[in-house]
Amino acid sequence: MSSHDKTIVLVGGGTGGHVVPLRIIAGEMFRINPNIKIAIITNRGYFERTKQIFKDLEGSNEDNLKIYQVSGGRFRRYGRSRLREISDVKTQILNIIDLFKTVYGIVQSKMILMKLKPAAIFCKGGTGALEFCFAARKRAPIVVHDSDSRPGMANAIVGKWAKRIYFGMPRSIEKLNDKDVVGIPVEEEFRPVDSAEISNLRSSLDLNVESKTVLVTGGSLGAKKINELIYCTINDLNKLGIQVLHQTGSRAATSQAKKIRKELDNPKLYRPFDFSSEMAILYGVADLVVGRAGATTIQELANAKKPAILIPASLSDQKKNAAMLKEMGATLIAEQDDLLTKPEEFISMVQFAVSDESLRSSLVDAMTPLARYDVGALLANKLLDISEVENV
Repeated sequence: MSSHDKTIVLVGGGTGGHVVPLRIIAGEMFRINPNIKIAIITNRGYFERTKQIFKDLEGSNEDNLKIYQVSGGRFRRYGRSRLREISDVKTQILNIIDLFKTVYGIVQSKMILMKLKPAAIFCKGGTGALEFCFAARKRAPIVVHDSDSRPGMANAIVGKWAKRIYFGMPRSIEKLNDKDVVGIPVEEEFRPVDSAEISNLRSSLDLNVESKTVLVTGGSLGAKKINELIYCTINDLNKLGIQVLHQTGSRAATSQAKKIRKELDNPKLYRPFDFSSEMAILYGVADLVVGRAGATTIQELANAKKPAILIPASLSDQKKNAAMLKEMGATLIAEQDDLLTKPEEFISMVQFAVSDESLRSSLVDAMTPLARYDVGALLANKLLDISEVENV
């Protein structure tokens, strides 16, 4: 199989955390070999968003990059006792319905495979990944990458058929340097910036150059609980002269935030927005980041060398991530339920963090061992190497 015939398949769906890394890896593969053919597989519900994420790359490689969608099912489980899970009739009905979606997704995947004949498959996990990789498990070598130290359900199953498995986060502090912990592909713009560059960036965004600045983000789709926390504390933060950049994740949430802004003493210090394609720049201008404890956020913080207050969602992986970071002394951790009942504690925590430069420096120093640069290039090369070996 020549390089002109070769197709590398990148699979991931459901969230930006599963799809954005695919775009970074695809871009690196095109840089290494402009003739490579790449197919992106995602789930039907995230197909349009995937098209947006790949818009620029697809435009410059329209003959060599194709995006496909397959049906994907979910198996819902909420960490309850087995009896409670089984007795939850609504959940079990949804799981049965999604079982049919999974079967349909496997059939769709087999039809796509008749066209693609992949040389290698990279699985990032998420909705649709299990279906495609099951259909392709005997057709090509599979490489799995999971952002967390504990694989998600799809990757845990696909991993049984995989030639290589890589992780973004270590399983513990003792495993920081394990060879299979390679980090998470994030944009190369997530990097340290000095004070002069921070001032220039703030000026370019028409921000107050002198004010302590906090970036609040709940991920690409925002986080309802974090939004609620900001709504009920922004008046006090504004009175303290703290500049807040608030990524809400939706137009409705931004509309609500803008109504609140009108009532502030200094509205210019509060900048709510739905979503930004320049999050790396916003990290750069911030003195402090408030966000979830997802693995991608942690990688961005480590690479950009930014201190943070992390509020883990009620998911085991984020709780585990937060516990490890707390043990490392790498971030301030807050529980969202505690903050929503006692928002004054969040105000005090933010005020303390932005006013204590030595604290922020110590958090950054403790987070630095997690920094990983050029992960996209690393994984692209590994994937290309495997495809070459398997198709000699």
